[in-house]
Order: sequence, then C-alpha cells, then structure tokens
Amino acid sequence: MFLIRNIKVKGTIKKGRGVFATSDIKAGTVIGDYLGTILPEKEDDLSRGLYSMAWGGDDDTIILANPDKNGIHLINHSCVPNTWMHPYNGRTVYFALRKIFKDEELTINYLIGEPDEDCKPCDDVCHCGDIFCHGTQHSSEYLVDAHEKYERRIIKKQHIPRRPKSGTQLKKLSRYPKSISDDPVFVLFSNRKKSPVKIENDEFPPIKTLRCLIRETGRSLEFSKIGLTVVGIREGHAIVKT
Repeated sequence: MFLIRNIKVKGTIKKGRGVFATSDIKAGTVIGDYLGTILPEKEDDLSRGLYSMAWGGDDDTIILANPDKNGIHLINHSCVPNTWMHPYNGRTVYFALRKIFKDEELTINYLIGEPDEDCKPCDDVCHCGDIFCHGTQHSSEYLVDAHEKYERRIIKKQHIPRRPKSGTQLKKLSRYPKSISDDPVFVLFSNRKKSPVKIENDEFPPIKTLRCLIRETGRSLEFSKIGLTVVGIREGHAIVKT
C-alpha cells in the first residue's frame, strides 16, 4: 500500500513493473506499508516472484503481497537503492533514503542473505544496471546482519501486536510516521544523473556530514579543491571518484 500520492506504477525494460516518482520526494518520507496475507514462511509462493516480507521481525511468519495490486511490493531491487525498510509496530514501512527526484524509479535493497545450497542455479539476478551493481539480489552477510541489528534496536521501543492468524489480510493502520531519520546502517548513494553539489572545503568532512548532504540534496558531492567527488556512503566509508 502506498501512503503518498506522487508516485506511479509503470513498466520497465528488464524488471517488469516499477514505481516512479511524479514529483520530488523529500528525504525520510514514509512511502508505504507492506500489506498482504499472513502465512507461515513454509507457504511462501515464489512462483510469481519475490513478493513476501517477514512479519514483525519473525522469519517464520511472512506477509505475502498480491502482485495484482499496486503497492510498495512492486518497488524493484537495486544495489544502490534510494529507499529502505523500517519496522513499525509489526509492519514494515518503506521510506526515502535521500531526496528522490521527479521521474526517478524508486528502488530498494531486498536484503536477501548470501546464497545457500538451494540457490543453484540462482535466479536472484539484479538488473539495476549501476556501475556498483553486484549482479545479484543477494547482499553481504555484513549488511544483512547490520540491518537485523537495526530492526531489533527499533522493535525494542515499539508495541508489537499479537501475531495475526494465518490467512489474515493486513489492513491500513490508523496512523503512520511521516518521516524516518537517517542511520549509519543504511547504504546511501546519490543520483549520479544529476549534477553534483560543488563544495569549496579544503578538508574532507566527517562521514556524518557527508551523509546529511547526500540525504538532503540527493546529489553527489564535488570537492574541487581536494579533487574528489563523493557518490555514496557504505559500511561507514565514503565511496569516491577522482
């Protein structure tokens, strides 16, 4: 389910349907709630694609979305996502990692763990086409573990309702957060199709400052006096080009 109006669903070249912004989306904006049917994890239906989400941090229970309906389950995977997941009272909401520009596709990292013995051959191919693309929707053990720790930290502060019965159709909550704050665990990349922000610093700023600038502007950061352009932040390190 979408919680904002300035988006539309349309076809893409290699990824089926995708979700696109019809106007700029501010960093932190909550985009939608992952709705569907509550089922045991063993009943996950992968025949139509990846449309399931763990319920309330419980890997044994899933939310299976209906691919025939519009919702955030149609947001495609990318190795350089512009949205991320946040647990909220037993639900999973998606929010804008940074400013998202008009006509830009909304993407997310599915945070699928490293391949196991059942993934031969592996069908979880990534088609994001970015120069930082890993070629797969599987993420590193480090990133998956970091996100799980983030979820546990957030869930401790929230009210988690009793697990719904199998077959329950999740409905819209009465209220949602409007915005989600930044966190170092989130992989953050700029929109490199946009011209970078020119910064006249003689010294390289702290990572926290870089994150704030990329998050709010959505753009790369060009430090002309240093001869570096920061295009992203991952695992606490700046990703730069010279």
